[in-house]
Amino acid sequence: MIKNPFGQSWKQQEVHHRIREKLWRNPKVFENTVRDIEVAVAELQSSLQIGSDGKVAWLESAALTREWKIFLFILRKEDYRHLIARISDDVSKLQSIMDLNVELQPERRRRSQGRMLRLVRDLSGSIYNAIRMALACACSAPHHVGLGLKLLSQPQSAIPEDDEEDIVKSFRFHLVASYHNSSTDSDGSDPRPIFARRWCEMFVRSADECLTAPTCNLPISAKPARGVRFLSSFSSSGVSSSLPSSPQLPQPTPAMQSVSATTIMLSSIYTLIAPILPLNEGVRAITDMCQLIHCLGKQKSGVSCGFIIDDSCSRCRKYDIYPHGGLGNVGDWLLTSLRDVLDTNDTACPQLSYKEKVGLAYIISSSMLQLHKTPWLASSPTQDTIFLAQQAGIPIYDKAFVRKEMPDGSGATSISPYSTTCTKETLFSLGILLLELILCQVIGHVTVSSQPRDRLRVSELLDKAHTIGGPNYTSAVQRCLECEVHYGGVSLGEESYQKEISTIIGWLEDDLKAMQ
Repeated sequence: MIKNPFGQSWKQQEVHHRIREKLWRNPKVFENTVRDIEVAVAELQSSLQIGSDGKVAWLESAALTREWKIFLFILRKEDYRHLIARISDDVSKLQSIMDLNVELQPERRRRSQGRMLRLVRDLSGSIYNAIRMALACACSAPHHVGLGLKLLSQPQSAIPEDDEEDIVKSFRFHLVASYHNSSTDSDGSDPRPIFARRWCEMFVRSADECLTAPTCNLPISAKPARGVRFLSSFSSSGVSSSLPSSPQLPQPTPAMQSVSATTIMLSSIYTLIAPILPLNEGVRAITDMCQLIHCLGKQKSGVSCGFIIDDSCSRCRKYDIYPHGGLGNVGDWLLTSLRDVLDTNDTACPQLSYKEKVGLAYIISSSMLQLHKTPWLASSPTQDTIFLAQQAGIPIYDKAFVRKEMPDGSGATSISPYSTTCTKETLFSLGILLLELILCQVIGHVTVSSQPRDRLRVSELLDKAHTIGGPNYTSAVQRCLECEVHYGGVSLGEESYQKEISTIIGWLEDDLKAMQ
């Protein structure tokens, strides 16, 4: 990197990210200063006749020539001194830039993470609206929607010069959906638990209207969708028009007609370095996600199946859907609740290692920060709201989801911006959930206002957790459970909430790093 400034070594992904994060607003100033040092060094080498190998040719010449060169150097010493001073000033400038940037890096990182959190919240809420409006099937049972809690261990940051639209287009959301036959649901209720259904996967990302790609021929409902709208032209004007009825298409297969309820889970696998997937101006609006879900497993991966739109805000957003098979083929996996994992009598829970427990606790805690004030986090987390993917009866502990039931039959085309109050009950519930996770047992319903005997039982379990989880994990749980002590009768504000969750995440992250 020193021999070849800004060469290939500087462009490696991890190195480039760290340099961007440290230089912040000063990358050009830093580069120009380094370039100026290179020019000054080259001039000095030329004047002193220093070769690329660092040797001075005239020092090896005859005595008379060598003395003459020394005499010329003395005469032109001021010229050399100017170049040396120029190099020295530039080096001092680089030092000052780096010292200041390193000093400000923690605060800048905090602001960058805050910006990223805001974008994740806005996008997840918008995708919720778009999915809700696109679920226009005639299912008698309500749909369930949830957001996955998968989080990158080292989330990429964004500097002020990064355009938010470019950042948004690099996020990817992992959508999984379930379906079952109406023969088991004739009375309009689903007698089987949600994790017994069949599942398929897809990716959702914000559309880049400039790219093109082939279109999948998926069946689309012949009836208009409720309130679904699409952009009449993909321009910045933002003008929208109602979606016209689709032409008559071939009738769906009997399996499609037997769909009575669809469950959708949304998993946020987002990364700022996600590959750009192809789009097509001819990709159609999805008006019936039930039909899409049913035939999605037969579609080619990486090709857009259509798009859904959120027009609940002043600016419409379009999201393209792509098939994905990261968890395997349809029927190879399912979802199970965390309660079932903790209550199991087989060997599934004992197989949960301490590293997996801390990893899942880290994912859940991080989601409490990322999904705060979104429709996905309407209530405090419990073992009944967290779901895990499961293959061959074994839960996959880094594939966690939170479930959300969508309104049924309301006729609303959009939902109003969602907000929730920061409460100490949310932190306390998180502490109970983390305690249950480390002990691999369900404690039961305990709240901030529970009776003293219940709080005493929790305190005894916390002592037991200390022997299993160690000081960092115990500190994270204790911080959640003692929120009432820390804040008393004072309400928990947005800034205090983020500070508390960030502290908890920090303890869990320290444990994860120690086990790597």
